[in-house]
Amino acid sequence: MKIKFPGNVIVSLSICLVLGCAKDYSYEGKAVGNPTAVFNIAITETDCAAITLHGQYRQNIALTANETVSVEVDVIQAGQWAFSTTTVNGFSFSGSGNISNTGKQNIVLNGAGTPLSPGNYRFALTDTSAVTFLISVLKQDVAEEAVEQTSYFKATIGGVAYNFDAALPGPDDIPYGYGGGDTASFASFLVGGTYPSIPGPGVVSLQKNYLYNYYGSTEADFKNFFTPGAYAYVSPGSCNITDMTPGILLYWAETGGDVWGTRDGPGNQEGSSFTIVGIEDGHNTAGNYYVKVKTRFNCILYNLTNGESRALTNGEMVSYFIKP
Repeated sequence: MKIKFPGNVIVSLSICLVLGCAKDYSYEGKAVGNPTAVFNIAITETDCAAITLHGQYRQNIALTANETVSVEVDVIQAGQWAFSTTTVNGFSFSGSGNISNTGKQNIVLNGAGTPLSPGNYRFALTDTSAVTFLISVLKQDVAEEAVEQTSYFKATIGGVAYNFDAALPGPDDIPYGYGGGDTASFASFLVGGTYPSIPGPGVVSLQKNYLYNYYGSTEADFKNFFTPGAYAYVSPGSCNITDMTPGILLYWAETGGDVWGTRDGPGNQEGSSFTIVGIEDGHNTAGNYYVKVKTRFNCILYNLTNGESRALTNGEMVSYFIKP
């Protein structure tokens, strides 16, 4: 059962969640050093419009020229500028230069140092501590494991242990999602009980963004998209949320109808982790190529209705992703 959705939407069976940024507002700041340049940093309520992250951040690997932070500013007075972030987990960002024009433009802060530990770390711009962003430092290597035959989900959510096998084991009859056109997202749904009713323990939706140039991709490209390793969560608190940013989204619809997700509410995933630890592939009876992945994760889930949060610990899931 294919469920199609646009790239910035996650579908949890009958539940459609539109992911977007809030209305813009501005934070007024000034340059440090030679105080001739004056500008505002225009950010949204979730910090997701003003700051864009570039590069990859891996444990014990020194940052290179690829690891930068781009900050959108609205320049009131041109001149010299210098800006930096706090130092967290062994690395930081800084930049300086001359702004010759007023109006909206980007300044770039270059990364320096070596991430010491994996995890999610929040940085603040030194001179404007109200502006923060989250960077995910990933493990270098993940030990690959065999994938169990049964599709299942288990985790402790809000202190309650869940452990159930999929009602539809796949890969022939499982619900799955695809969206985003040539910049594609893929979702895997795991249902306990009998579909289509939302049964006993509920419904789990796992989405991975983004496979670029999907229309020209091969089965090998699709499999490589799910290569075992550590992956960052999509989170509005990280300041790197755009329609073209990769990441992991996890949603859980419980029996009573409440829906919880990693990206909603404040979406703060500090201390969270997600890894793909095993992968198998093949073709179903309809001829569709699939990968079957085993994942492990810890995260914070936020209630879409009231913003309440619950910790998800010791999460583990085996599920299918289908290449349409």
